[in-house]
Amino acid sequence: MDGTVELKADNTFKIYKKYDYLINPGALGQPRDRDPRGAFLVYDTRESTVNFYRVEYDIQATTEKILRAGLSQRLAERLKLGW
Repeated sequence: MDGTVELKADNTFKIYKKYDYLINPGALGQPRDRDPRGAFLVYDTRESTVNFYRVEYDIQATTEKILRAGLSQRLAERLKLGW
């Protein structure tokens, strides 16, 4: 660990007590990495591991709800593109 930042997606990594971590799993909706799937992580306190996951969700239904709520079409469209 030399202070560098690494992208750890769709995999597991070990957490060591002697280091500090900033872990951002992403989110469902409004992705920024061009991957429209939802992102989340699970921190296993027993194993001291972090597991990242990506999940499919109904983007079309979500975009329709955004538009029905009167929000910007741009917000709806960016979900499909993952940006």
